[in-house]
Formats: sequence, C-alpha cells, structure tokens
Amino acid sequence: MEIDLPKRVVVWLEDRQGVVFTVMAFAGLIATAIMLIFIINLSRENRHRIMDNSARVTEIQANQRLIATAIALVRETQDAIQKSRVVSCRQTYRSFIDVFGTFVPPPQRNNEQWRKFVRIVRKFRGKCKAQTAPVVRKAVQK
Repeated sequence: MEIDLPKRVVVWLEDRQGVVFTVMAFAGLIATAIMLIFIINLSRENRHRIMDNSARVTEIQANQRLIATAIALVRETQDAIQKSRVVSCRQTYRSFIDVFGTFVPPPQRNNEQWRKFVRIVRKFRGKCKAQTAPVVRKAVQK
C-alpha cells in the first residue's frame, strides 16, 4: 500500500532541517504547555499556603494579646504581694512596741532602755520597704 503524497510534502520530508525544526517547535510547544500547567498548579498550592499562613498569623496575634494580658495580670499580682509584704512587715514591728508597751508602765517608758528598744524596732520597721524591693523588669517588646 503506497501513500501518494504531494510533491511538496515529499520534498519537505526529504529536507531534514525542515523536519528537525518542525519537531523541535512542536516539542517546544508541548514543553511550554506542561510548564504552564505546572505554574498554574503551583500558584494554586501557593494560594492555599498563603491562606493557611494568614490564618496562623491571626492565631499568633491572638496568642500574643493573651500573653500580654497574662503578663500584666502577673505584674499586678506581684505588685499587690509586694505591697502586702511591706504592710505586714511594718505591722509586725509596730506590734512589738504595742505588745511590749503593755508590760512597761507609762512612767518607765522614758528610760533609756525603752527608747533604745523603740529606736531598734523603728529602724527595722524602716527597712521593711528595702527588704521587699520590687523586681526590676525589662521592657516588653510589642
């Protein structure tokens, strides 16, 4: 079975450069089509990744706000504890004078021993603030 091809086609097929060029052009078109399909699929995947990442960013920002709130609460609690320590320390030393003062009659409260005792108690009572000095904090980055 012979196929009767036109003379132009036969000449074209015999010319190897024409055949090679046509095959290469066709291969180039196929490669370009495959690359476009790959790029389109890649952009779809990237869109999904971008959406996932934006959801994560929103979650991280919400967590940062929660952490900032918790830090503020801890600081308030620490400050309240420090204040209560100072008040407790001062009341303790004040109670020494009140308790031992009941055993010392008023005329004897002017003697040197009593005044020395009161001076010592007041000195310790004055150091209450230094004993419970607040913690130095670093600035929190926002």
